Amino acid sequence: MNLLLIRLKRLEKIIDSIPGIIRDELVNNRDFIADLNRQQLLRGQKGDGSDMPDYAEGSKQPSAPGKITLFADGLFQGGIEPLFDNEGNFQNISTDRKTPFLIAKFGEEILDLTKESEELLRERTLPNIINKINEQARF
Repeated sequence: MNLLLIRLKRLEKIIDSIPGIIRDELVNNRDFIADLNRQQLLRGQKGDGSDMPDYAEGSKQPSAPGKITLFADGLFQGGIEPLFDNEGNFQNISTDRKTPFLIAKFGEEILDLTKESEELLRERTLPNIINKINEQARF
């Protein structure tokens, strides 16, 4: 077989492995992903970068006065976890029973990552992804 064809097949194999490498690295960082979402909420920030509304005047919530943080009993934030597809894409969910109500009231963006959080995730995972791709290329 021609050397060029051998290298082309090897390159195709490496390219085909990239989604799995990305997915594995993100799965290994699932707690970090959930923590990024929680940190945003504690700042009163949605994934689209917009602010949560302020607590109502005289609210007895622990964070009042200030932005709503969705941390009354901690169950919603504690239940945040990413779900992954085969390509390495993910969507955060919360296992708390209040989740559908909170999404209806504040929008799906409460479970999204901001651009800044996505950049932190990229900075954390990209070196390992590149190393694993390079390992594939050495064989």
